[in-house]
Amino acid sequence: MMERQRSLPFGSQSAPAHGAAGGGGARRRRGRRARGRARPDPTAVEREALRRRQFERIMERLRDDARVIASHFGLRYRAVLIERPSARSHYGICYQDGTIKIRLNHAVYMRPLRYSSLVNTVCHELAHLRHFDHGEGFKRFYGEILEWARARRLYRPAGRAPRQAELGWQAPERCEVTGGEARRWLRTMRDKLSAGRRQAG
Repeated sequence: MMERQRSLPFGSQSAPAHGAAGGGGARRRRGRRARGRARPDPTAVEREALRRRQFERIMERLRDDARVIASHFGLRYRAVLIERPSARSHYGICYQDGTIKIRLNHAVYMRPLRYSSLVNTVCHELAHLRHFDHGEGFKRFYGEILEWARARRLYRPAGRAPRQAELGWQAPERCEVTGGEARRWLRTMRDKLSAGRRQAG
């Protein structure tokens, strides 16, 4: 007759631990957790790498154009950098140390913005190197830069009804502008563009 095994008190060191004999149970649990973890999609990684290369190429061209424009007008800046993709409140921003950041992507669809809009933003931020506000001096100087870039074919807006991005009203988040000033500025730019098209035609 087999002798019945005597029960040990709770917490006794002699009791076998769960998953003993080399810890096989713990290894099995870790293996199940690792198998259930989502792995990155290789196609998504490739798409992201392609998008980054595309943005770098756009930024190289934009830096070259910014260098040409700034050299002609005697402007000095520290660097032209890519703004974070999640920025939504502005297209570009100019800091007092001369650093300029440009948002290259659409805020929702993450596609690159039209290159003419990017050049427009660069001209806007370069004008802030001389006038760090949106006063009359800034507006005249910004219009001068934009017209020079247009004459040199650096700024080539699409041939359709002017949009806000093409008219240059891209107030950085550090500038305070009233709605009335923005509407007057947009009206003025529309009149100038219409007059220019009539003269060209």
